[in-house]
Amino acid sequence: MPATFRRRRHTRREVAAAGGPRDGWWTLVLIEPFALRLVRPLADRTPTTPNELTALSAMLTVAAAGGLLEGGPLGLIAGAVLFHLSLIADCMDGTLARLNGTVTELGAWFGAVAGRARLMMCGTTLLVGQYARTDERAYLLLAALVLFCCAVVQINAGHAELVPGGFVRESTARPARAARGARSTRRRPFTRPVTEVEYGIAVCVLAPQTGAYVTVIAVASGLLLCGELARFGAAVRLLLRARAGRPLPAAASGSRYGPADPTLDG
Repeated sequence: MPATFRRRRHTRREVAAAGGPRDGWWTLVLIEPFALRLVRPLADRTPTTPNELTALSAMLTVAAAGGLLEGGPLGLIAGAVLFHLSLIADCMDGTLARLNGTVTELGAWFGAVAGRARLMMCGTTLLVGQYARTDERAYLLLAALVLFCCAVVQINAGHAELVPGGFVRESTARPARAARGARSTRRRPFTRPVTEVEYGIAVCVLAPQTGAYVTVIAVASGLLLCGELARFGAAVRLLLRARAGRPLPAAASGSRYGPADPTLDG
């Protein structure tokens, strides 16, 4: 154990405050509760760093892609479980970085890129594997659709910081109301109908487990693209308000975990 490591007991409130804003229902219900419970003993009892959790998330992603590529019943189940565990590890590294005060710009960027790489890798390997097993070209079209959705999210990510998280009111509002609005940013999970997290779950978990690849992926893609279009429209409206000299709402990121999702310790 490194000599620089010091035990420190964090309270539940401190750990909860280190979690990112919740903008997705799957994150709210099935990812963050597990991540927060696991981060606390890691921070209190071990010298684990966000880098190590990032590496764990990457290894789980590769293992999940391998199971999904194999395409058999056991492979699909193992791939789905490993994909979900990689999401939990991805949430844990950012939470641990914020809890320990080791936030970096590089970590925020790497967290966003790693999340989209996870979806592209697992989604395409799943569908290519199914094409290899069945020789049906529909799976290649679905793979192209998944890659297109990932590209739209990536292109639109530059506008995310202009969108107010949780629809926070004007910064000129009364202090008490503004404080309530700031607190509600983490509580409102439905800023988009489907985020990258729900989309990844639909593609890599729901579709292979139900066998309804076309229906599940088509519906999830439509919802994701509608949300991205709405987010882009909100960014354009805010830009027009700024050019007209009108006050803007308090800005917050609309990415998977809200503002910067640091994953590297600095």
